[in-house]
Amino acid sequence: MKRIVLSIIFTIFCIYTNAQYNCVVTSSDRESVTFRVVGYGSNIKKATTDAEISAIKTICFIGAVGTTYSIPMIPVSENIAVADNSAFFKSFYSELYRNFIESSFAISKFGKDASKRKCQTFKVKIRAEQLRRYLEQNNVIRRFGL
Repeated sequence: MKRIVLSIIFTIFCIYTNAQYNCVVTSSDRESVTFRVVGYGSNIKKATTDAEISAIKTICFIGAVGTTYSIPMIPVSENIAVADNSAFFKSFYSELYRNFIESSFAISKFGKDASKRKCQTFKVKIRAEQLRRYLEQNNVIRRFGL
């Protein structure tokens, strides 16, 4: 019985941790938020892109705990938001998200993590206030106070 309970807890823990982006807030101000992010990919370029998009998705759909942006910018789940605004998110994730990356640089070497996936850790600074205004202008979110 004890093994069954432990395996259920372990399964729930694995599902929960894989659903989150591996981002930690390192600093913030009124205009921007800096994350320490792990990016995954078969090469450095793919890992960099994964880390930057993970930081953007974190601030949009999860929020940056301990900052002005602790509440997600987009109040619905990622699946619903992408389904409702598919054309916007397709172009946004392909190239436009880079306009909101103030800086992105590696803070570890490209290698493998404990689960043998290729990854690299980055420090990514997001222009959060500009991103919020951009989402408002494109009717992805409602304007605050209106």
